Amino acid sequence: MQGANQWRSWNQAWQAPLRKPRGENGIHQQVEDRTSLGLRHCHYGMTISPDWVHEPEAAKLLAIKSSTLRNMRRERRLDAGTHWVYATGSIGGPVVYNIPAIREMQIQRTKAALQKEDQQ
Repeated sequence: MQGANQWRSWNQAWQAPLRKPRGENGIHQQVEDRTSLGLRHCHYGMTISPDWVHEPEAAKLLAIKSSTLRNMRRERRLDAGTHWVYATGSIGGPVVYNIPAIREMQIQRTKAALQKEDQQ
């Protein structure tokens, strides 16, 4: 039963609004909600991320800089339509990235690079 109680307390802590430490007036101050991080909850309490996200969030989720992500797109290391699209459908519009597809590409390229290294 202890595990269930730990789960319940963790889940309650996650659902609770984040708070800054007590201010000068001794009152907790509410800060930014976790949903602004682009994360949502499934019914099991796990956090999942949306598939298509804008560049700053994509860079954060992929643990790379926005400029690296832009360079990967411009150098055609990311495929249009699979890894990224123009959100408006117009050239020059905002770009959104498919996080699961990019992660799969990273996995495949990492494996290929290691196999190549092992063969040398």
